[in-house]
Amino acid sequence: MGEEAQRVAWDLASNGKSQAAFEHLIELADSSNEDGNLRGLIDGYLELFPTGKLVKSAQLWTQTEDGVAGEDVIEAAQQGREAASDSPFAQVLLVRLAVKSKMFRLAADSGVASRPVLSGFCKSYGVSLPNSQLVVDLGVADAYMGLGLEDVSEAERLYRQCLEAAPGNARAVLGLGLSLCSLGHFDESKQLLQSALVNDPNNHLALGGLGRVLMAEGDMPGAVEYFTKAISIDSNYADHYIYLGDTYWNLGGEYQEDKQFAYSSWISAAKIDPNASQAFCGLGQWYQQFGHDESRAKRCFAKAFQLNNADSEAGQALAQIYLSEGSDDLCEAMLVKATGFAVQPKVGVEAAWGSCGCSRTKASRR
Repeated sequence: MGEEAQRVAWDLASNGKSQAAFEHLIELADSSNEDGNLRGLIDGYLELFPTGKLVKSAQLWTQTEDGVAGEDVIEAAQQGREAASDSPFAQVLLVRLAVKSKMFRLAADSGVASRPVLSGFCKSYGVSLPNSQLVVDLGVADAYMGLGLEDVSEAERLYRQCLEAAPGNARAVLGLGLSLCSLGHFDESKQLLQSALVNDPNNHLALGGLGRVLMAEGDMPGAVEYFTKAISIDSNYADHYIYLGDTYWNLGGEYQEDKQFAYSSWISAAKIDPNASQAFCGLGQWYQQFGHDESRAKRCFAKAFQLNNADSEAGQALAQIYLSEGSDDLCEAMLVKATGFAVQPKVGVEAAWGSCGCSRTKASRR
């Protein structure tokens, strides 16, 4: 700790009721609760200072330890950041929850905006917040991956930076592997993920990552094997089920039609993570093509698009349904939300999405 941080800690130890001291020590916990100290500080802070500037963020932190997120949570996180604009804790919380909610543009913008706040706090108090910085950099990198190919190179750079700061970090290894895969560097991606498995054969993230690389290479049976093994190690990780479902869908035939394959995988993903937009998009396709239930397909596509309006596949499917129903106004409103500018739906859904770089991939769901 720097001298100012030591003074703050001493102030808290001396009287136990200094609001500023509690707030500073919450910041100094570095957005980490590995030893339980952050939870203890937050509980004490909420009890003693119900009107403090960190109350909104602190309350939200206690409610989202298990990763729950969504629009209401994000709104509360934004309010918490506004109430404490100089707080690294509030900034980091918003970035983490925005990524979890798949609000990738918000996550990227918030992460970039948080950097001067973190550096200013560290400079003022002579401390470092390595975990907070890592959470932000990983969040921005994940957001860039979620936003599409034009941001993948920057994501790759950030993942490499994170691995320099935290060698072996599982999330950074996975992110770097997937970014390399997206850039077409399949061999380097596989080498990186396989090296992670040498260090930890039960690294389910590395197994899932290898599944996604094989999927991108067109080796669907190999991808199924990796996703299945990853699920056997961690059966509560939604992404493994999402991509297993996508792989089954790409295999076609009975793997698409029979409920026990793609459909079942996406259902499992949605149960684990209600914010899994890809799972709802997949279910929409299944209901549309095999369930013969246009109403349920529409609800699934709408749910997917609500969760992630950058999901061009769900957006296009929903737009086509709106157009077939004669609901041009709904189609246009949806496209405006996704693209950020007004379009005329009758010029064609493909053209409208393509105009903002959201061209449909016909060969594969992913």
